[in-house]
Amino acid sequence: MELERRRYGLLGDSSLYTKRGNNKRTHIKPDLQLLLHEEIDVIVCPGGGVKEFILHLTHPRSYEVLGISYFGNEHTGVPMDEQHHGQMWARCFELLREKADYVVFFMGGFAAKYGYFQPYDDNMSKIRNWAYDQGFEVRTDFDQVQSWPLSHDNLHFSREVHEELVSYWASLLQSRVRSRPSRPSRCASMPPAAMRVPCEVRPLHPPVAAKPAPVRMVPPVRPVAAVPLVPLEPSATVDPSLPLPPWEPQLPVAQRTAEASVTPYKRNKISQASSSNFSSSDQAFNPEPPWEQKAFNPEPPWERQVGRE
Repeated sequence: MELERRRYGLLGDSSLYTKRGNNKRTHIKPDLQLLLHEEIDVIVCPGGGVKEFILHLTHPRSYEVLGISYFGNEHTGVPMDEQHHGQMWARCFELLREKADYVVFFMGGFAAKYGYFQPYDDNMSKIRNWAYDQGFEVRTDFDQVQSWPLSHDNLHFSREVHEELVSYWASLLQSRVRSRPSRPSRCASMPPAAMRVPCEVRPLHPPVAAKPAPVRMVPPVRPVAAVPLVPLEPSATVDPSLPLPPWEPQLPVAQRTAEASVTPYKRNKISQASSSNFSSSDQAFNPEPPWEQKAFNPEPPWERQVGRE
C-alpha cells in the first residue's frame, strides 16, 4: 500500500500549542501553514508520550521532514524503568524511519523550568541519548526555552510567545528540507549548570511527620475551704414524765429516769436486756392470741350422745 506523501508533519505534546489565562489552547497549525505556504499535518497529544506516538504513527502517511515535540510528561517524578521504556522507544524509532525521510526531535524541557526534581532531567537525558544513538537529530535549545514564559498552570507556554513558537518550528522544518546533515551533531543532553535544580537526596517515601499528642484541657482545681469538725453534743435530757411512743419499750418510770442521761446506743442495749425481765404486773402475759383461744372439748360434736350413762 502506497503511503500518502507530504512535506511537513508535526507530532507531539505541549510545544505545539500555547495557553491563555482562561485555560484555552491556541494551536500553532493555522499560523504555521501561513508561514510555510502549504498544508501541514499537526497531531497533538496533550500529556502524551511514547505510547501515543506509536499509536499515531500507524496512519497511512509519510513525510519528508517530521518534527517530534517531546517534553517528558510521563517521566516527571521518579526514575523510569529503562528496560520497559527502552523497548517502546525502540519500536517508535522503527516507525519513524518508515514514515519520514528526516526526523528532528525537540526535547527542550528541564526540571528547573517546570519545578520538577532531578529524576526528570535524568530521564530526559537518557531518552535524548537513545534518539541520537539511532541517528536522529535532537534539539534542546535550553536558552530559548528558558526565555519563553509559562502560562498560569506552569506547564504550557504562555499565549504571549505564540508567534515565537510558530517561527521556531517554521525555521526548523524549512531548514531541514533545504539541507540535511549527514550526521546530526550531539546536543547537550543535560541543561547547563545554571539551569539545573540543586541535587539533593530525596527519599521515595518521605517519613510522615508524627501528629502531636492532643492537648487535654484539665479544668483548674478550685480550693475547697476546710470544714471544721464539730464535736457531737451529748443528747439532751429526756423528761421522764412524758409518755413514751407506742414503739418504745414500756419501762418503769424509775428505770427510764436512770437511763435518761445514757446514750441511745447504750439505752437500746439496756432495753433489750430489761425486756427479758418483764414482770407480769406491768402487762398480763397471754401466750395465745384471742383468736386461738377455744374452750376445751375432749369429744368432737359428732361423737356426743345424749342420755349416755
